[in-house]
Amino acid sequence: MVELNGNYTLRASPVGGVGGMFATSNGTFKIVTVAAQVPPTFDRQTWKITPIKHKKDTYTIVLFHKDDVTLGGSWALDGVNEAVPHGPIITAAETFEWHITPTGNAEIPNTFNIQPITKAVGASYYVGTDEENQVVIKIIPILEHPVILPPYWQIQ
Repeated sequence: MVELNGNYTLRASPVGGVGGMFATSNGTFKIVTVAAQVPPTFDRQTWKITPIKHKKDTYTIVLFHKDDVTLGGSWALDGVNEAVPHGPIITAAETFEWHITPTGNAEIPNTFNIQPITKAVGASYYVGTDEENQVVIKIIPILEHPVILPPYWQIQ
């Protein structure tokens, strides 16, 4: 069983070769996007992933700040109070919990599915990306899963 606990970069799927697009903070209450790892984005692409005690596969994802840990930056749903998860992921001042589970992909190491914690039924909800390079909730109807492969993240 893999347990994450530390500072990581989150590389969006599909993962292959050199480079890639990484989860990037754009400020508190702003949409998380993906961007290449270049000097202007380095300090906004490291995330502290912390396990929640006594909750299997449950973690918080918070932007790592070198100097000030009080700045916030926890992954959150934009519509956090809605019954069905949807829309973009933002960073918030308070922390929120996420399910993070290994994909079991032996060809690409350290790959995980990230899912919002929800009681909604009829579909599976995964964190992925969209055409605008935003980090968003992807909805996969139960009848199409596993025909449609869920998005994954390489966490290292």
